[in-house]
Amino acid sequence: MRSLQIINHYDDENLKFNEKTGRYELTPQYCKDNFDATYKNDGVLARRIKLNSQVVYNYIALHVATVNKPVVAFLLNRTQEGRDFLLELLSAQIYADIQTGYNDLLFQPAINFNGQDKDRRQIRINALCVAAEQILEESDNYFGVRITYQAQFPYPYFVFMRNYSNDSH
Repeated sequence: MRSLQIINHYDDENLKFNEKTGRYELTPQYCKDNFDATYKNDGVLARRIKLNSQVVYNYIALHVATVNKPVVAFLLNRTQEGRDFLLELLSAQIYADIQTGYNDLLFQPAINFNGQDKDRRQIRINALCVAAEQILEESDNYFGVRITYQAQFPYPYFVFMRNYSNDSH
């Protein structure tokens, strides 16, 4: 198992932790400094940032083996490597959203122009842009294991999480 740096949630100029949702979000200033944001105002930008985080975290949850979900949540939110990974992942997704409104795919009708139902699971799968999906598929570069691995993680990951879950690091 790769050595990972345990952290408590913290905010900086790039990411803030939303205690209510349990998710990291990009900061408005990070978006303004790194992207040609075309949102009307800061209120719209704040809503797009929350939606962006929701899309990314929900996509991950959809693709993680159920048994691994607590470990993945820990890796994302309680390790420095998770923060770095999320910054890259959230940045790719917000860029797609700024360019094309990508995060709005989840709000389109689930019925096509011919009146046929669209596959809801496929809509959720398509919500993540290809650039972000590629980053997700290379998550083993951050954690030593691909977080979308469809079998139970090696036992040391569960021991690692248990040892630090209630720690005050």
